[in-house]
Amino acid sequence: MTNFSRRLVSSLRQSRGMIYFSLQMILVLLGALLAVTLGSVGVAVGTSVIATGVSGMVVFGWVIFGDIEQDKRRAADVFGFVTAFPNRSVQIKSEYDIRLSRASKRIDIMGFGLNSLREDYAGSFRAWANRAEVRILLVDPESPGGQFTYADLRDNEEGNSRGRTSEEILRFIDDTRELWDNPQVAFSLRLAKTIPSVNMFRIDEESFWGPYLISPPTKHGRASRNLPTLIVRSPGYMFDRLVDHFEEIWDNDQLSRAPA
Repeated sequence: MTNFSRRLVSSLRQSRGMIYFSLQMILVLLGALLAVTLGSVGVAVGTSVIATGVSGMVVFGWVIFGDIEQDKRRAADVFGFVTAFPNRSVQIKSEYDIRLSRASKRIDIMGFGLNSLREDYAGSFRAWANRAEVRILLVDPESPGGQFTYADLRDNEEGNSRGRTSEEILRFIDDTRELWDNPQVAFSLRLAKTIPSVNMFRIDEESFWGPYLISPPTKHGRASRNLPTLIVRSPGYMFDRLVDHFEEIWDNDQLSRAPA
């Protein structure tokens, strides 16, 4: 069905709905008029007519509500939406753990320094790689060159001292070198030469993701872990778009590079 056809059908439905609702309102008004003008007989007849009109309006509301709920379910299915959380990282670690325990195909992760990931899961990276292909995409601490790097800009956004994110990236590279430097281990790491627009943690056919925004201030600064996280699954439009985004950066030497 074309967009024009959808709009036409929707318009016709709305027109029929308004006509139906208007008729029920007329019945209610007619019943009230009969009850007022025809005495006891009018009250009996009018009350019945009013009840019919009210019942019709209730049915109309129930149908409209059902259509709205159906549209919501349809949108969730098309986009592959599973659920959402107000935070990520430590706050929803159990959600990661459930999925990581059964991962068997692919684990793709993208972010700036991924310091929390390293702190929470560094000891599990090899076990992951024994069950699935692991790919991690960090920000290149040297890009784009010049006075400020992308990592420096993120430090400024989060209220951190300049160089903190770069240090976290370099620590991640050093701590995992034994894995990504070994071709026998299914663990790869690349450095993105572009600003990440999303934080992404794909585990097989589901993906945690959230936009990089200016996070709300706390007494510890503006940590990105305080930003919302959504889960989408495959098949689903949003899951596919995230995978395409990751693959484009990963495979394009102009957008990412191997660590030295």
